[in-house]
Amino acid sequence: MKTEIYKLTLGTPEKFVPSRFAPAQKVPVREISAKDAPEIKFSVSRRGCRIVFPLSQTARIYGFGLQLKAFNHRGNKITCRVNADPRSASGDSHAPVPFFVTDEGWGMYVDTARNAVFQCGSELNTGSAANEPENGESRVMNSTGELYAARTSASSVMTIEIPVAEGADLYFFRGERIVDIVSAYNMLSGGGCMPPMWGLGNFYRCCGQFGEDQVLETAAQFRSLALPCDILGLEPGWQSRSYSCSYVWSERFPHHREMLKKLTGQGFHVNLWEHAFVNPASPVHDSLVPYSGDYLVWNGLVPDFSLDEASDIFAGYHKELCDEGIRRLVIPGLRRISFRNGRGTVSPPFRHALLPDDNEGSR
Repeated sequence: MKTEIYKLTLGTPEKFVPSRFAPAQKVPVREISAKDAPEIKFSVSRRGCRIVFPLSQTARIYGFGLQLKAFNHRGNKITCRVNADPRSASGDSHAPVPFFVTDEGWGMYVDTARNAVFQCGSELNTGSAANEPENGESRVMNSTGELYAARTSASSVMTIEIPVAEGADLYFFRGERIVDIVSAYNMLSGGGCMPPMWGLGNFYRCCGQFGEDQVLETAAQFRSLALPCDILGLEPGWQSRSYSCSYVWSERFPHHREMLKKLTGQGFHVNLWEHAFVNPASPVHDSLVPYSGDYLVWNGLVPDFSLDEASDIFAGYHKELCDEGIRRLVIPGLRRISFRNGRGTVSPPFRHALLPDDNEGSR
């Protein structure tokens, strides 16, 4: 059975959605209308929009991006929200994705950048009597685990809530195997690229206080001991300012071009660690001011990379680093986006920041 993809538009979808930034689709997609899927119920309220459709009693649900706290999400409430330090199976993740698959030959992608909520197996009020024994008393539960354990019923449904939005595009996938459905989703998203084999090799990152002499000494030790190492990384201290970042070489690397040539000659692929919060000392700071949010992080700008202007400025400058011999960049930004204790210098402005082009930080 060939994997099939169907697109259903409900209500009025938002313009700022992930598919807006995806490469051209590499797989055929058939558009359908609401009358082709009468089992899907759609409504809009002041909260946003809600999508409800039935689940079988045996369906298992997998996905939602990088989820380290649960595997089968049946019975869970999943909120697709960025969080560097999730402590439970809530959906919080470094990389949440509003896409899931089932073990029954189908999956779904919801095209939204909002913190969508998926109730994976709610019990719908159908107006009929509850499935309770006619005689006798119910059994007393003695633990919270037993009391709140996931249950299934004939009226189980998937409920999807998208805050603020008045509609969304749904993509349905049908295929024989989960791997086929996931592959089709990857191709729908543009297909990605094949990483170089050295990118899967051993990676060592030098101490953040090292200068170029110490970096070269470390590299020489690896080779003299015949220790396999493909990628040699430099902590943010390679820059004159961090954090926020200047993307300018520190005085501890006065001959960084020569250093890079030596490391390349020894078979290393050099990696730089940084992030996208732009320090006032950066050569690209002033150019990025018009394309950044209304809050600072560590006194640095937060560029809106959904804008071509911001992406071109940032990428154009980094091309110069790559031309010097840099082969890999790590650009994280989630270290303090944490809901574990409610504290952090990054997460508060990220949630309510306003960005150019009428975008919000939560998206």
